[in-house]
Amino acid sequence: MAQAFSDWLQGGEGESIKVMRYLANTYRCVNDKLKKEGTPDDATIAVVMSITMHNNLLRAPGGAKVHLNALQRMVELRGGLSSFPTLLLLHKICRTDIEFSLQSGSLPRFYRDEFPYTTMRSSSTWVDTTYEAFINATNAHIYNVDIQTVFRDMLCASRFINTLKVTNQKIAPLVFQEILISTGYRLMYICPLDGPRLLPAADDVCHLALLAMVTTILIRKGYNRLSYPYLAGLFHDSIAKITENPSVCNGFLLWLLFMAGISIFDVKDDAWLQLMLKRHISLMELESWQSVKIELTEYPWIDYFHDGPGLELWDILARS
Repeated sequence: MAQAFSDWLQGGEGESIKVMRYLANTYRCVNDKLKKEGTPDDATIAVVMSITMHNNLLRAPGGAKVHLNALQRMVELRGGLSSFPTLLLLHKICRTDIEFSLQSGSLPRFYRDEFPYTTMRSSSTWVDTTYEAFINATNAHIYNVDIQTVFRDMLCASRFINTLKVTNQKIAPLVFQEILISTGYRLMYICPLDGPRLLPAADDVCHLALLAMVTTILIRKGYNRLSYPYLAGLFHDSIAKITENPSVCNGFLLWLLFMAGISIFDVKDDAWLQLMLKRHISLMELESWQSVKIELTEYPWIDYFHDGPGLELWDILARS
């Protein structure tokens, strides 16, 4: 896995001979261990999970599916996710599952929703932010209760994390993982990417934008992105549809376009997105990144993950 990740960071798209040799040895060791033991231990499950992650990195959903099937069976043999006392391993299993679902469009194999409401509610901004989330969602014509709830939770989490950053504090890693896993699973189960899209236009595009936001927090190579063909196609079409509505909220559309540009699309290659962004920024009379940022933070936006690629996107637009 370490060799595969190293190859990926250097721009490799396929499996090197060295990686294939390592994988062959790994397969042998896993098979030998499973023959000797009835119930897979943490180490065996971690190996299979890592192989699945390896296929996700290589954008090889076919290979990932085989190993995810094995991972699912091992988790079942252990008694389900609740039987894992080690949260670090549990979180990695869930992230691998979510990543595969985002790439393949299929429903996840597992489900975990332990959103850290106690931590979020300890923030002095919780009450004001929940009210603001309701107002912003209503103004954007987002009426699906499940999507409204995830929108609220992601906005509150964004504000909480951003406030900590201002005071040079960091969110506890396990708390952050629960935010990512909870929102990722809830969104995927609201409407799978490979199924029919029966949501109204505003709910649909918000759902896809929030999923796009999830991809920005999963494994990233600098500002490069993995490939999410289902999400990309649906998000493109839903943005095109929502822009036909003259009553669409300007701030909401700006957030949609920026989230698209920093997640699954490349504005340098996707002329339609660049044109929409420039037109909408001009319409809103926004003349600086600072003025754009003020609008974006009315919606889920985590400074740590999004300011860098957001500013880079703004600079590209300013130069074009």
